[in-house]
Amino acid sequence: MARFLKPRLPKLKVVLSDPQGSGLFNKVKYGVMFDPKEREGTRRRQQVDTIVEGIGINRVTSNFEAGRELIDDAVRVSDEQAMAMARWLVEKDGIFVGSSSAVNCESGRLQVNLMEAYQYLQVLQQ
Repeated sequence: MARFLKPRLPKLKVVLSDPQGSGLFNKVKYGVMFDPKEREGTRRRQQVDTIVEGIGINRVTSNFEAGRELIDDAVRVSDEQAMAMARWLVEKDGIFVGSSSAVNCESGRLQVNLMEAYQYLQVLQQ
């Protein structure tokens, strides 16, 4: 989607939404996959300790690499923020989404709060 929209909308900002514990946030922000939760002596049995399923892995995939140059920023969303957003969406809008969509919606909310004037597009896939 970003590959299609970016050439047509030069002011478009693409933001990666990442759950806690994932390394992709750090890859976009700092160029490394390391997450402080993985420092020596703190590594848990499960690398990514989150309730979010389907996103937040600690490896670079070919899809990520193919679109890496299109990503402008990254936002990390905690499990608590994601669950609060999922509850809000079902209670206020009647939209029932999973935790990964809730991460994306919360990331979008955070981005909109930072903007002064904006047009915002949120795409949810399930």
